[in-house]
Amino acid sequence: MLLIEGRDTEPTGQAPTPRRPLHTHPAHAPTRPRMSIGTQSHPTDRPGPLAGVRALLRRLLPRDVRRSLARTGTRLTRVPPVGMVRFGSLRRLSPISADWGFDRGLPVDRHYIEEFLAAEAASIRGRVLEIDSNDYTRRFGGDQVEQSDVLHIAEMGPGVTLVGDLTNAPHLPSRAFDCIVVTQTLQLIHEVDAAVATIHRLLRPGGTALVTVPGMSPMTRDPEGSWGYHWGFTTLSARRLFERHFEGGAVQVEARGNVLTATAFLQGIAAGELRPEELAYRDPAFELLVTVRAVRAFAAPDGPEPDAQPLTEEGSAGR
Repeated sequence: MLLIEGRDTEPTGQAPTPRRPLHTHPAHAPTRPRMSIGTQSHPTDRPGPLAGVRALLRRLLPRDVRRSLARTGTRLTRVPPVGMVRFGSLRRLSPISADWGFDRGLPVDRHYIEEFLAAEAASIRGRVLEIDSNDYTRRFGGDQVEQSDVLHIAEMGPGVTLVGDLTNAPHLPSRAFDCIVVTQTLQLIHEVDAAVATIHRLLRPGGTALVTVPGMSPMTRDPEGSWGYHWGFTTLSARRLFERHFEGGAVQVEARGNVLTATAFLQGIAAGELRPEELAYRDPAFELLVTVRAVRAFAAPDGPEPDAQPLTEEGSAGR
């Protein structure tokens, strides 16, 4: 699967959902003096209590025996030791919930999505566009929202105001929205680059796109194979994708998750079954959910932006 950053969508190709400290660059990391075998130690260095035993074993035992003993010691000192892991309810070949945990409470990824949108609530204002429904617009935008629009790809439904495909929607108005909310959608769109270009075009200068994409997730697909996951994302791929289209603007990309929450989500264990500190911990090795906040740059002082088009609703009811 190509890695580049859904679930509650119809088979259409579109769906309706504390920063990590930067790692110190090796060039700026404090260094320690290296010590090779046979060199004189620093006067303040003191050998450990087992140093004499180790030295004696090195003289008396062949190298292959020493390595075998070292491997055995490593296995015994691991927590838990090899062969002693208790899988309990997780020893199964199908997830505890096949519905991402909705049948047990709030899914883990939705917990992270709502956490992200709550932190960015100030940006959900003015005219807001959301995919598939306006649930998050109303919940997190509240009275700041002057007009709420809902984009659906296939047909008009409750609350839907615009119909179109994010990858090819010339009829949708350019520079029309102060905020666009796109949760768990882009992984279902094969032409993801075109979709991000459309999101940028629809935003007013200074407008904000709030986007979430899965890093780790059970797959979503139509039984007939007509739609489903095309991409998985990382913070690196999401940043490159959005910076390419939001040149001159501001792009902030973060990830949420750790090995425990990733395991819980894949099993369909709900967020409420985990402790707050377990949900809050972020491990950069386990990017369960990737979030993007992308702000469109203001027009250049010497003229309008190249993709600026007259603001019009003409044809918005068609695909």
